[in-house]
Amino acid sequence: MSKHLGHDIAAAVLPLGLPAQQLEAFIGTLAANDQAALAQIPGVTPQIIGAGVHALQGAYLISFRGVWIAAAAISGVTVIGKSLRPNRWPQEDR
Repeated sequence: MSKHLGHDIAAAVLPLGLPAQQLEAFIGTLAANDQAALAQIPGVTPQIIGAGVHALQGAYLISFRGVWIAAAAISGVTVIGKSLRPNRWPQEDR
């Protein structure tokens, strides 16, 4: 997460005009989801906030990608294993 968070947010908001000296405060406030404090940072516009939120969500997605892949693989193996296992208890006709 920390590998992508700062880089992705900086790449998204600095070209839009956020002063570089405000970047650390912006990232910390954005990660804390403090809307009131975001509005108080000098140079922040709604467009910058939107780009920062989008970059933050992208960093979260990248961070959890490995977890989702592992969960999908384990689930797939489980489904295949259960489908190949013979039924040990035949159902009775009712």
